[in-house]
Amino acid sequence: MKTTKWLYANVESQRCGAMECSKCGEKIIGGDYRYKELNHKFKFEGYVNHEHRSCSVNDPEWAKLDARQKEWAAQDIAKLKAFQDFAEKWQTDALNEQIYSMERSIRDQTK
Repeated sequence: MKTTKWLYANVESQRCGAMECSKCGEKIIGGDYRYKELNHKFKFEGYVNHEHRSCSVNDPEWAKLDARQKEWAAQDIAKLKAFQDFAEKWQTDALNEQIYSMERSIRDQTK
C-alpha cells in the first residue's frame, strides 16, 4: 500500500472520497482541504487522509498556493484591463462576454 504526495483542493470545485478530516474527525463541508490518493502497484485504490486546511496549517504548501493564487488574480486583472481597453478602442462587443466572465472571476477571487 502506497500513498502519493498531498493534493490540494476546495470543496466548491472538487470533492473526493469520504470528505472526513483524518485529524479532527469532522466532515469537510466547505473551504480548502488536502488529501492523498491511495495507490497499490500503480492501481488507483481511492482517496485517504483528508484534512481541513485549518487542521494542516503548518503545511508550507498552503502559503505557496496562496501566493500562486495572488499571481493568477493579478494576471487576470491585467488581462481584463487589456480586454477593456481593446473593446473601448475598437468599439466592439466581441470581448464583452470574456470581460463579464473575468470581472466575476476577479470579484470571487478577491473577496
